[in-house]
Amino acid sequence: MIKVERNALQPGRLIIVYYDLGEGEETSVGHFKEISIDILEECSSAFIILEGIDEGVMGINLECVKNVIPA
Repeated sequence: MIKVERNALQPGRLIIVYYDLGEGEETSVGHFKEISIDILEECSSAFIILEGIDEGVMGINLECVKNVIPA
């Protein structure tokens, strides 16, 4: 289950995203841009898109996200 603190997902807001890609929990800090949904014939995926402080623009699959909080 994803936990998202109230008002965390506002455009431009600085957030901390906790996620696990199967190698243990990681975090990314950045400015929230949008939720993006890719719809394919077989399946669809949703991503949190953020402008990372160190990583640049990145998308994190919502299936891997554990928690989102304002920074």
